[in-house]
Amino acid sequence: MKCRTARRKISTWLDGRLEADEAHQLQEHLVDCPACNLYVHQIQNLRNALAELEPVRPSAEVTTALQVVASKARLEQLRRLDPAARWREWRSRGALWVENLMRPLALPVGGGLTVALLIFSLMAPMYAVHDRYGVADVPTKLSTGASLESTLSFGLSGDDIVIEVLVDHRGKMLDYAIVTGHEWTLSPALRKSIENTLLCTKFVPATTFGQPKSSKLRITLRGDEVEVKG
Repeated sequence: MKCRTARRKISTWLDGRLEADEAHQLQEHLVDCPACNLYVHQIQNLRNALAELEPVRPSAEVTTALQVVASKARLEQLRRLDPAARWREWRSRGALWVENLMRPLALPVGGGLTVALLIFSLMAPMYAVHDRYGVADVPTKLSTGASLESTLSFGLSGDDIVIEVLVDHRGKMLDYAIVTGHEWTLSPALRKSIENTLLCTKFVPATTFGQPKSSKLRITLRGDEVEVKG
């Protein structure tokens, strides 16, 4: 056995995973090769030194960042496995694309549309058809914004903290961004408390034509008050 071949197999041999025939050949080579024997001792010393190192614990910021990344990865995995989830994501992206496309036309069209709606609202009662059974038809909103399912309270003091939160179609936080109130980052305990609370908070997702979709909402933390805008 050549030295180059022997050194490739030394680590496997030290782990006890080398086949019996190869292990026998390696041991015979080590008997006659001082250089490979020295290499074995170096590998063993390196392993012993690594085993004595204390494990490094990640900081709270790294832990939270990893949780956000894991949440995104889990959502992406579920999206790949669930055709319905992929369809909802494509539909949400399509709706966002159409919304961005129509936004430049909103202002010039808005005036004429407002007048048309006003005229229609004045004339609609003249042509209203009443249900003879007396059952009222409840209209469905075309779209709704995201909101909180439960109340939040932090008891903050000082300046307001404004956070933008990205919420998926199931009401889970995917990511967040600090808009104002950067001084709260100087308090690791407060930052960890807010991040953990957002990760565990259940949101009501935004909807388009009654279907949930991903969206953003802005949360303002002001003392004991929490203001949410979808």
